[in-house]
This record gives sequence, structure tokens and C-alpha cells, in this order.
Amino acid sequence: MVTSDSPTQATIIWETDLPALGLVHLARVISSAPKTTPSPGPAVKVGNVEYLVDTVASFSEASQLTRHQLTISGLQPESEYIYVIQGDTPNGERVVSEPYLFKTAPRPGQGPVTFSFISDTRAGEERGERDYMGHNSSVLSRLTQDAYRRGAELMLADGDLIKGYTSDTEDFRLQLKGWKQSVAGFWRSRPIFTAMGNHEALSNVYDDGSPHGIQLDKWPYNEQSAEAVFADEFYNPVNGPQPSDPRRPTYQKNAYHFQYGPVLFICVNNNYWWTTNQAIPTYGGSPEGYIFEEQLSWFENVLTQAEANATVRYVVVFCQQVVFPCGGHMKDGMWWQGDNNVRAYSRKGQKLEPEKLGMIEVRNRFWKSMAQSTKVAAVLTGHEHSYHRTLIDQRTPVGLFPADDANKDGKLDQISANPDFVQPTWQITAGTGGAPYHAPEDSPWTPAVMSLQRGYLLFHADASRLSLKFISITGQVIDEVDDLMAVKKKVAK
Repeated sequence: MVTSDSPTQATIIWETDLPALGLVHLARVISSAPKTTPSPGPAVKVGNVEYLVDTVASFSEASQLTRHQLTISGLQPESEYIYVIQGDTPNGERVVSEPYLFKTAPRPGQGPVTFSFISDTRAGEERGERDYMGHNSSVLSRLTQDAYRRGAELMLADGDLIKGYTSDTEDFRLQLKGWKQSVAGFWRSRPIFTAMGNHEALSNVYDDGSPHGIQLDKWPYNEQSAEAVFADEFYNPVNGPQPSDPRRPTYQKNAYHFQYGPVLFICVNNNYWWTTNQAIPTYGGSPEGYIFEEQLSWFENVLTQAEANATVRYVVVFCQQVVFPCGGHMKDGMWWQGDNNVRAYSRKGQKLEPEKLGMIEVRNRFWKSMAQSTKVAAVLTGHEHSYHRTLIDQRTPVGLFPADDANKDGKLDQISANPDFVQPTWQITAGTGGAPYHAPEDSPWTPAVMSLQRGYLLFHADASRLSLKFISITGQVIDEVDDLMAVKKKVAK
């Protein structure tokens, strides 16, 4: 795996079966074909292309490991580099990888940038490559290859990567390892940033006579929780919030933000600390879609900073649970059929208590923070196994609490628009990475476009616009938006 969200550094991550001293040999690309004779530097062939490179530099680890991570600094922004990995074992064995090419990130504010988005790549009831170690390798590999060919410089992978829902930590890791194998062709050269979905569940399970039992996030949380193991398996930025109760799982590497050129990306974890929904008031934990106060406050602060940062032209938010569902998950997501009684429970001292905000209040506060921003172009979600694009603004019936709760039972009796949603903002759902299809459902809000085809999103950001294409597995452009910010520009006028 290679990752670079910094203009001047990159991190190479790999594993070996035996303990080995890891080395990375690195050289900057001068050109893709010899231009002078004699050559000003050595030539390296990557695939079918020969590259002229600068002097090769080598970087070594300090000890012998099986899990390797080398961060290389002092690189030039928006520049291509070729790297080769070497491993030397204590008994003298040496393994050397093929040469691979990567490109460092552009400077903040610089562009253009092309990026892709994929979600819900987990397997369903199919077999063969469509259920390889818990994910649909047949679809996932084809979509990532197409994104690579079309010039995606990075990919957002938005959760439900695998089947998950396991109580076996090694099974959980093995499923994630299989997923990484299927995207290795992309990830060797271009970074992938991952989010947690509801299927990234690693639980202690107790038999209560129900089909799935009572599932509680695995403990000890700092080592065995789904959040901790996910963080250990992926290399994401470490700048998320801190849990208000240190006894709860970490947010590190599952809620984070990073800037790539003119785009600020914010990953929100709305699958944090999951417990079987009906068991939450008894044992504590969080339902699907819920966001705790500390993560909401962190998110609001990141948006405030982005609004004042002149190098940030666009903000793209991604979270796996759909905010405004319309096909497959009206009963949960961040909607729960308008039931504000749904909420997390946590211990205050030794007492288990409900969180102050219910699901509808959390959802409306979350969206309001984005609808007050002039830079949020879209909220990208999965969970529903279809593609739909929905504009949420001051006229969209979304439901208010407590105003729409006429009989005061915690459930919405009518669905009103929210006047606080000042800036129109797109929700774009693309849970189309290989999981079984979901049929459309009636909802208070109406998607502009909906498709059940498998595919991925491809974005292009430059100084004037942020464009979108939804590309099917057959290569067809199913939906296209020339400028996602156009709806905001109309408000500004």
C-alpha cells in the first residue's frame, strides 16, 4: 500500500511472512522516455513504460518486522516516484518487489484533482469471486481498475467493505486482508482512504434465543474493538476526535480529515460503538447512524476551519450510513422512520443513561453544519445498494424535532422542511460496489436520479468546478453533473 496526502512525503506499507529488515529504494521520475544520449540517469521499466529517474535513494527500517511501514519525507509536490521494496531475513533470504509508480499530492489549493468513491463492496449470497473472503472481488477489482484507467489519483472506500459481523478477530482481519488483495493493483500506486460500515462489526455475541443474538463491540476496546482492529489494518490520518469517555473505543483512523489539492475530505464514523439495536438501553452502545457529541463538535470545528481556509475550495464529506434513505434502509440509516427515541446509551459514572440528542436531532444538526457552509459540495454515503443523488435544501421535507412531533411521543407525525438548511447540498449515495441490490422505497425526499446498476463515482476538481460521473461496471456513464457547486452559486446570486 502507498499513501500520500502530503505534498512532501509518502508512506509505504507492506507485510512479509517472516521477520525481515525492510528497505525502500526510491527515485524521482524525470521523464517517461529517454530524451538525451547518454541518459542523464538510470532508467526503470514499470509495466510497459520505461522511465528516466534521478539518483536512487534507499530507506531502511531499524529492526526486523513482519508488518512494515516506512514514511519518506523531503519529496517534491505533485511529482512521480518509482519505488521498489526489499526484505532481508536473518538467514540471508532476500525478496525484492516489482517497481511501482506513485505520485505525491499537490500543494494545498493546487489542482486539478481526480478522485473516485466506492461503497458496499461486501459479498452477499453469490459464490466464487463474488464471495471471496467476505467481499465481491469480481466487482471490486473491475471497478478499481476502471477508476485507475480513468485517472483517479485517490479512492474513498466508504465501508461495508466486507461481510464482517464476526466474533473472531482473526476472521475479521482475514476478511480485510482479502479486500486489500483485490484493490492491490490500485493501492500500490495510489492511496485509498477507508471508512467503517455497519458490516465492519467485530463483536462479543451472546445467545438470547434470537437469530443473531446480542452483539456488543468486542473488548478490551483499545485492542479488540472493531474500531481498534480497523485502525490497525488501514493507514488513515490520525486527527479525529477523542471520545468523551476514555473507556469507549478510539476514533483514530476511522474519523479523520485530509486535504488533497483544493479538496478537503472529511470521514465521519456513523457506525461507531455499535450494539444490537434493541439491546442498547440495557447494555449501552450506539445504533446504526448515530453520531456522538464529541464527533459532532469535532466535525463542526473542521468545517469552520475549512470555511476560513483560502486553499480549501471544496469540502467532500463521506460516511457509510445514508443520511436521507430512499431504498433499502428507511428503517435505519440516520432516519429510523422519523423516530427520535433512537439514540445511544453510555455510562455517566456507573449509571447507564441515554444520550441527550435523539437520532433526528443528531441528523439535523449534522446536516445543518454542512448546509451553513459555502464549500460543502456533497455528502457521499453508502449502506443502500443503489445509486441515488438527492438535493437537500430549505424546501426539502426532512422533519423537525420537536416541532413535527404533535403527540409528543418522540416520533415525527409530519415532515416539514428545515429553514436552517440554507446552502443546498447534494447527498450522493453509491452503495453499488458489489453487495446485493436494494429496491426503491417511498421517502419524504425525492432523488433527482436513481439507478440499481453496480458502479462507482468519479470526480474531477479544478479551479472552476467539481464535476461528477456515476460509471457503471460496463463503463457507461449513467449520471453526470457538470458542477456540483452550481446549486450553491445560485443561492449566492
